[in-house]
Amino acid sequence: MPLSRLGVLYLSITAVLLSGVPAVAAAAEKLAPSEIQKIFAVGKPFAATAPSGKAVTITLNPDGSATAVPKGKKKSTRGKWRVSDTGYCTTWGKGSEHCYIVRKAGEQYEVMNQRGLVVARWNTPQAK
Repeated sequence: MPLSRLGVLYLSITAVLLSGVPAVAAAAEKLAPSEIQKIFAVGKPFAATAPSGKAVTITLNPDGSATAVPKGKKKSTRGKWRVSDTGYCTTWGKGSEHCYIVRKAGEQYEVMNQRGLVVARWNTPQAK
């Protein structure tokens, strides 16, 4: 027996509510690579938080270098970053390169991997 339009609407609303994803996220605006560079690659640190709650302070420098310092630690990991056709890519330490898409979601930015999963939430860099 096919679902009525009202039934489909209720199922859709329920799916969004159960997923824990705010409705605002659906309307999130993808940043162009040039916007990522303009906002984040300014040599100023910004907070990044993984879905697990792990927090890191990241600095993306205009020259393509980068640092990441886990919250509560003093030792940083060095890396490099670059813009890509759809977002940006990073390589940390001796690891391999990974590329991401960034989208504006309310007051924060969501960083998504190539599968579309949110891997971090960024705050705007603050003045030093």
